[in-house]
Amino acid sequence: MNKIIKEDIEWLLGQNLPFKNLEGKTLLFAGANSFIASFMIETLLFYNKNKAQNPIKIIGIIRNFKKAKNRFSDYKNRKDLVIKKINILKPIFLKEKIDIIIHAASQASPKYYNVDPAGTFLPNTIGTYNLLQLALKNKSENFLFFSSAEVYGESLNKVMNENEFGYLNPLEVRACYSEAKRAGETLCNIYYRQYKVNTKIVRPFHIYGPNMQLDDGRVYADFVKNILNNEYIILRSKGDAVRSFCYLRDAVDGIFRVIFYGLPCEAYNIGSDIDVLSIKDLAKILIKTFQGKGLKIKYENKLNKGIKGVKIVKPDITKINKLGFKPIIRVAEGFKRTVLSYLTKENGCEK
Repeated sequence: MNKIIKEDIEWLLGQNLPFKNLEGKTLLFAGANSFIASFMIETLLFYNKNKAQNPIKIIGIIRNFKKAKNRFSDYKNRKDLVIKKINILKPIFLKEKIDIIIHAASQASPKYYNVDPAGTFLPNTIGTYNLLQLALKNKSENFLFFSSAEVYGESLNKVMNENEFGYLNPLEVRACYSEAKRAGETLCNIYYRQYKVNTKIVRPFHIYGPNMQLDDGRVYADFVKNILNNEYIILRSKGDAVRSFCYLRDAVDGIFRVIFYGLPCEAYNIGSDIDVLSIKDLAKILIKTFQGKGLKIKYENKLNKGIKGVKIVKPDITKINKLGFKPIIRVAEGFKRTVLSYLTKENGCEK
């Protein structure tokens, strides 16, 4: 574990969240390799090692063993982490009693929408159904579904709260993701109302931080890759789309708050209201932040055809504020920490 990630986890565990309530329980993470879920797992493993009296057991469901082996290389001999290759598109059978299920298994990058729309749609629909069935069978106390800000569609409002939705065209390429997330939320609603499964929903906006996949295809990952490689900051549009940028540590604080304090069958925006910027303005901030690298903006109008995003994506976080959530890290500091975390790995100082 590198210094940046360790600092972020220590900060999280210093927020007086009731992690002790998870002790002795078994948590199942579907999509354990994913960016946000894997950091949540690391946080719980750190808690087990340094604070827990009765360790939390973590079962991680993955599709790619090689990727899991690399992601959790620091924890390969831990008894409190079990990694299993399971296809969530089929009924799930486990010997263990599962107390909490976190469903984060989904392709989220736009680069998959054209090439593998089925692989994007099905984990959020069929996969969600199979995991909810597992929760029902186990009488699990909590089921958390990772939805997305994409469910809001092309909102007419600049600030998106949890109860207002815009237009979605089901025949657009991007619909394989946004419509699937809407369907997943509907399944959560059904299982709560009909079967009393305690479902909760988070809708992350644009989350960045250490361990992002730099070939993800999303703009903030591209920018980090540009900075690390001393390249121009590439803009494939005019850069006037407005996004909310939230640092990983802050986002995970919010997600744990939903697990601990969130109401059943409620959705919560996870994002920042202090860093709502156009893509071009973000690029300018990063050029200033890393001015020693001599970075410049370069325009390349090669935006993928058929991949159409909303122009303004800004969350209303009033609802999750009531759970104690407050984003703290600003983009200049957050991207500094992100870039440093990759440089630390490259220098062989990950442990």
